[in-house]
Amino acid sequence: MELWIGPRLKLLLGTNAKKQKELAAVVNHSQSWMSDVLNGKTDPGFHEVEAMLRALGCPWHEGVKNPGAITGVNITFDTRPASPTDPDSGAGGQAQA
Repeated sequence: MELWIGPRLKLLLGTNAKKQKELAAVVNHSQSWMSDVLNGKTDPGFHEVEAMLRALGCPWHEGVKNPGAITGVNITFDTRPASPTDPDSGAGGQAQA
């Protein structure tokens, strides 16, 4: 799985007054761990991402481009209208995993 949240946090951190060490302290980790996260070498947990985004003052929807990458579940919706004669024409709003 692609580790994408680190580079995203790095971008957000670059526009914020906080430093790596301060952000690491928010989630009780070392600056070294934070460096690994920011460089895509390790993946933080869901709650750690949430706490770091909060500390950066970043709304969840702006910080996370693909929430499924954290949870491991990607959901897409087929918004085409369902045809009664063609079962492949649309899911009628049902989730496609």
